[in-house]
Amino acid sequence: MITLSSRNLALEQAMQTFWEKGYEGASVQVLVDRTGLHRANLYAVFQSKGALFLEALNCYCEKRIDQVSASLSREDPMEALREMATSLVEPPANNQPSICLVLRTTLGQGFEVPGVRERIQKHNERMLAAFEDAIVRAQIRGELEKRDPSLMAQLFLLGLKGLCGARICDATPERRTAVVNALLASIG
Repeated sequence: MITLSSRNLALEQAMQTFWEKGYEGASVQVLVDRTGLHRANLYAVFQSKGALFLEALNCYCEKRIDQVSASLSREDPMEALREMATSLVEPPANNQPSICLVLRTTLGQGFEVPGVRERIQKHNERMLAAFEDAIVRAQIRGELEKRDPSLMAQLFLLGLKGLCGARICDATPERRTAVVNALLASIG
């Protein structure tokens, strides 16, 4: 039997592993090695690789929406949106993977896991709501034109995903900076 703190640590390690390698690249043996759990314990606690992946994805999504919400709650929403987009110009800090787990899953094979598609849809809806709120606040402050905030939020989210993709496809930082500027101009 493992403790709750051991379980949470194993979940954190599994999340990092899936983030780095994707669902298909994270074999059960790699997960056993990274979590420190014996194979039997891994299955006893998480039932299957798919169930572990869904739980790790849930954990990632909750952390990400908390980060985005905290950033966008600042007084200057336009600056927060700019910083969010600009953060995708340079390589990620702290040896984090270049692509977010949600996008990696969308582009990979993790969609076959029951519940994953729905979880990603829910995550995207929450991100869109946060972006829409920030855009409305920026419009009220006179920083953005009065355009459909829902559509502008969708454009911003797609732009961020594109910037993540550009970062893994070796687009130059200068090119990504130009894309950030175009993205911000397009929502304004």
